[in-house]
Amino acid sequence: MKILFLEDDLRVASGVVRLVKNMGHEMIHARNISEATAAVKAGGIEAVLTDLGLPNDESGIDFVHWVATEYPAMPRVLTSGGSKPSNYVVSPPYQLFMYKPFGRQDLQQMFDELTKALARNKEMQPPA
Repeated sequence: MKILFLEDDLRVASGVVRLVKNMGHEMIHARNISEATAAVKAGGIEAVLTDLGLPNDESGIDFVHWVATEYPAMPRVLTSGGSKPSNYVVSPPYQLFMYKPFGRQDLQQMFDELTKALARNKEMQPPA
């Protein structure tokens, strides 16, 4: 699976990217919403994982809402070291929330949910 990770903390990002790659998935890292939207628009991204708090008054919720509007079938995961925002609606398997810090088991559960969403998307495609 190819997933985009929007995270401004380079230390966190490098650890997560390394762990995800060791799990057999591909992860693209973006440091801000501009980089993240460009990566999604370029194509090939199957799901997004984003931090809630981003620099320069950016918010992971804003990015998730953009993805949900522009690419509604793309699974989205918001992550935070704090509490889940009250205006963020979790709707498995397409919209998830994960608390930081997270490890390999948490990521595996996330990938299991994302796989369900992607399988559901394939089922809904008309036959060729």
